[in-house]
Amino acid sequence: MRNVAGRAATAGMTADPYPFYAELLAEQLFVADQQEGIWVAASAASVIAVTESPACTVRPAGEHVPHQLLGTTGADLYQQFVRMTDGVGHCPLKQAISAVLQALAVTAIAETSAGLAQLLQAEDPATLPALANRLAWHLPTRVVAQLLGFSPPEAAAVAPLVHAWVRGLAALDDPATLAATIAAGDDLLLRCRGLLTTRQPGLLADLALALQEQGLPDESLAIANGVGLLMQAYDGTAGLIGNALLLLAQRANWQAQLQAQPEQVVAFVWEVARYDPPAQHTRRFVATDCTLLKENLRKGEQVLVLWAAANRDLEHCVNPNQFDPTRTSTSRFAFGYGEHACPASVLAVTIAAAAVKTVFATGLDLAPLATQRIYLASGVGRLPYFGVPPMP
Repeated sequence: MRNVAGRAATAGMTADPYPFYAELLAEQLFVADQQEGIWVAASAASVIAVTESPACTVRPAGEHVPHQLLGTTGADLYQQFVRMTDGVGHCPLKQAISAVLQALAVTAIAETSAGLAQLLQAEDPATLPALANRLAWHLPTRVVAQLLGFSPPEAAAVAPLVHAWVRGLAALDDPATLAATIAAGDDLLLRCRGLLTTRQPGLLADLALALQEQGLPDESLAIANGVGLLMQAYDGTAGLIGNALLLLAQRANWQAQLQAQPEQVVAFVWEVARYDPPAQHTRRFVATDCTLLKENLRKGEQVLVLWAAANRDLEHCVNPNQFDPTRTSTSRFAFGYGEHACPASVLAVTIAAAAVKTVFATGLDLAPLATQRIYLASGVGRLPYFGVPPMP
């Protein structure tokens, strides 16, 4: 098969990856890229097969954490994340996290998000690109930090630590970056531990209690996954906000309609998550030999799972290339699929909707954003940034 894995892995950083995904879907693609040595799953059927298979895991066999973190406190943090856990330990941990997130009142999330978004806008009224970036890259972590139990000033201090931890994980081969990443992770652990020690009410205390009820009384697991929620909120929700604003910049009719009917913003954001998702792909690692869709996969091989392509599969979605916020059902792949699907989809969409409404309230014309965006380098995401870096 021609070289598709390398191109697919970076397609989300291009202006329009969807014609390429359409080429893959035309073949109902699930094949081995001989040049790259990686399987590529683009069709909905292949994505479901891979993500439902117990033979395909989220980490390589024998490497539960990135090798650069071995022997550091960063390894202890990383290996406790629910998203990096397979097998027996995953189910009760995922159930506890999902239950706590589902118990969050959407109105409370919306009120916290709206208040913080307005604060960010008022703190530094500036050009539209600066406001869009500030909302995308600061609002999600500050909302989640406050929901965890941090005070507003503490949440503001947590945000740059999350930035250092998440961005650092993508560049661990640099010794200086590795040291800074571990230091940021240590600081986040210390701050989250302090919330439990002082019995601050919030999502983190609720998670610790839920884990106890699941027979997992070790508070370090709750603390690590509190950090994990901050980490997940950082670039995933930032990408969702950025992609929503970009679609509005390109479609003046939708901007006018949503400004007139703000109650439709949430449905609009759900459709953005399907149509142009911030998480374009993920990887799975074949832990044992298996057969999927009549193809034989061998232990040690990798699979590139293309969420964004599966979202555009005709076998999965009616008129998938049409942007339609009035769809009666959301995509199964907008926030992943299977036992590792993101449990915080409602939280992410609610935060993103608050950001969109805040931009609307400024009365600014969004059209210039369409020509002022780049896509940041990312392992899996489609993360627009408006104007000229550096990152906020």
